[in-house]
Amino acid sequence: MAGEEQGVQDKIDLYFSTFAKSMASIGAFMAGETRAHHSTISGIIPGAQIFAKSLPMPVTIGNLKRLEMLRTQPELRKKLWDVVNKLQKGLRGQRI
Repeated sequence: MAGEEQGVQDKIDLYFSTFAKSMASIGAFMAGETRAHHSTISGIIPGAQIFAKSLPMPVTIGNLKRLEMLRTQPELRKKLWDVVNKLQKGLRGQRI
């Protein structure tokens, strides 16, 4: 999403994200297209596994559904960016 928003999607080699923040779930993912990317991911995964366990199937299915919804319902992305921009604008207006 951010890569598309910034116009750099074609320059991204590895994708990684959590489901915890913007998708109100748990878990994370990493993905890449080439054999070199898979090698990099394979090197990262063993270290990351000490902090994580397998997700329950209902959570995994819910996360997949969230990704599908972002792909097929662009209005959800727009709403997310509207919320992000409103929050940023509000925070910038406050003095700390």
